Amino acid sequence: MTFGPKTEGVLYHYTSHKNLRCIVEDRSLRISHVYYMHDANEIKYGAELFKTVVAKRQNRETNQTLIDFLVELKDWTNQLIGLPHYIFVFSLTEKGNLLSQWRAYTPSGEAGVSIGFSKEALEKIAAQKGFELIKCLYDNAEQLGILNTELDAIIAKFVEDQPLINTSARPPNQKYLSYFYRYSERLLKTFCRIKDPFFQEESEWRLVSKYYEKYTDLEIKFREGRTTLVPFVEFHLSGMHDNSRLFEQVYVGPSPNFNLAYAAIASFLSNKKGQKQRGRESFLDSCHTDAWPWSKPTTCACRTAEYRK
Repeated sequence: MTFGPKTEGVLYHYTSHKNLRCIVEDRSLRISHVYYMHDANEIKYGAELFKTVVAKRQNRETNQTLIDFLVELKDWTNQLIGLPHYIFVFSLTEKGNLLSQWRAYTPSGEAGVSIGFSKEALEKIAAQKGFELIKCLYDNAEQLGILNTELDAIIAKFVEDQPLINTSARPPNQKYLSYFYRYSERLLKTFCRIKDPFFQEESEWRLVSKYYEKYTDLEIKFREGRTTLVPFVEFHLSGMHDNSRLFEQVYVGPSPNFNLAYAAIASFLSNKKGQKQRGRESFLDSCHTDAWPWSKPTTCACRTAEYRK
């Protein structure tokens, strides 16, 4: 078994031992509705920033038709983030062993793990399933840049389409309401990329689903949360690697019974490798051991250990 620092090209997800077992046994991830995540306000941060971009453009505009359009776009953005539109997100990070992440994302009073996926393999599967793997933006200049680019594209398309848009039957302040809905998925995915700079340490990436126009879609399922049912969709991991392994690396988090936790997880991952694998190879396809290293593993500052490819 190999010990060492973070593996390159790996994105990590912090979770509980219970969820680790479910991921391995089901070979799938539960991708939660973005409004039901750990911090439901995250998507609203990007939306609020977009509204400021629209307002600044509106103040510079002299064409009354475009002014009306931008006023309605800003109001419609409030509707977009005010209702739980169905888009689903799974959080990952470049940092597999970060104290703030252990505190925030592993259950209080319980032990957790940080499971590392191949970025390349995730991108491949995401493309096949209609998901996108995106890197979050924390720099304000970058955030404003991408939001201005989105607004430029929306305005350019509106100018092209405007002669064909019939607004005569619409209320004065909702002339373009039906037109805006075509941008729901595009803007929601953009908002998913934008995070408060305060959380820059997290170095987050996200698996983002397609936009589900109807909440009755049969792909949408529900699980129990602490205070509500949580909508989710499944992201099957079949085909992650030809040899059936799921993870590149696993960190075992702080635990009052660390040695026992580490040994149990190592045994569990090896046990779940698959019946056709020889001997006692690791589920990570990284140990290639015929004798387990039952001595105390290498530990780091926040009392975690790792084993990797």
